[in-house]
Amino acid sequence: STVIIEPGVLVEDFQQQVLDQKGYASIVADAAKISLSGFVLGGGYGLLSRKYGLGIDNVIRLRVVLTNGIVRDVFQGDDLFWAVLGSGGTNFGIVTEFEYRVYPSHDMKLAASVRLSLEDASYFLEQLGNAEQKLDRNVTVRVHGIQRSPNDTISPSSAVEKLIENHTLLQDSAIFDGTTEITIYWMGYCNPEDPVGMTYIKEKLGPLLPPKAIENLWFYYYSWSALSRAKEQPETWGSIWAAQSWNGFMYTQENLPEVWDEIQKSFSVLFQYARHVTPTVELWGGAIASIPHNWTAFPHRHSLYLVRLDLMMPKDNSTTAAEAQKLYDQEVALVSAVWPSISKHLQGVFVNYPMPSLSRNEYPVAYWGDNVARLAQLKQRFD
Repeated sequence: STVIIEPGVLVEDFQQQVLDQKGYASIVADAAKISLSGFVLGGGYGLLSRKYGLGIDNVIRLRVVLTNGIVRDVFQGDDLFWAVLGSGGTNFGIVTEFEYRVYPSHDMKLAASVRLSLEDASYFLEQLGNAEQKLDRNVTVRVHGIQRSPNDTISPSSAVEKLIENHTLLQDSAIFDGTTEITIYWMGYCNPEDPVGMTYIKEKLGPLLPPKAIENLWFYYYSWSALSRAKEQPETWGSIWAAQSWNGFMYTQENLPEVWDEIQKSFSVLFQYARHVTPTVELWGGAIASIPHNWTAFPHRHSLYLVRLDLMMPKDNSTTAAEAQKLYDQEVALVSAVWPSISKHLQGVFVNYPMPSLSRNEYPVAYWGDNVARLAQLKQRFD
């Protein structure tokens, strides 16, 4: 089945008015107030992507207004269709509607969560990466967030001063003793009386966790569509003063114990000081990787993981704009110092998570890889 969507539709509206009411699922963003069109045209990764592909893989037709005023409906095989999907959409014309696949589905889904140290989470990600090609496509995994010890003393200002003076931040010997959360999602059939998903997770993914963590795995059923409703999301999401992302794709050849050990140590140093920075690691593969890398303008579909750091500075009425800007700049400096030790194991950047620290010369290849040359040619043709 397909739905015709215009560009002003938000994820929350699509969930409520189509998916919830009609009993369907599709590839959508997590956040309620994100425009569905921007999400899809940038690539579109969601919890169902390992099962059904990226958002761009589920577009049947685009209606595009070109700069000369001509309105075109374009389909797979058309150069304009190829260029718009994965490029972000606005370089070649204005998309006024798109036809999008949806799939019959029940709203109840299953998840299993556990909190681990960064070291144990790195061990799990390496084991999971080795097993990815054998995993059921109903499974997706996300490592996300940081919970600090109440005893942590965080001083980003002193860390920045140390960095500027002698560049020794990465040599810091202190150990971060906080935790991160691993969530395993079963996006297929869910029925508490027939717990096929729970059985699969216990048998296939439980052994990939450190032995001491298996007994702490917490299972729960949830409303999948509720994840994309504003009322279900943290209030801080609606009160961000400033934000920035650093991200890249890890490929199978980098899924090694020594690589994850270096990433874990870099995270450990960073999270001692940066109070507004959180990590996310998303499992890719499955249906995403079943399509050739040049089938759309998005080139990174054969990656194993997307590794991301997000700096989100909330609004705080007790802090002046100057104070908030100073703290934001300090944390940007901290991430910028640590990120190279992580990004050397990654390739590319996701258009959906724009990375403003990229230079004018870096960003075209980072976003679109080998597809840049064809995109440039089509830019000249259509705009």
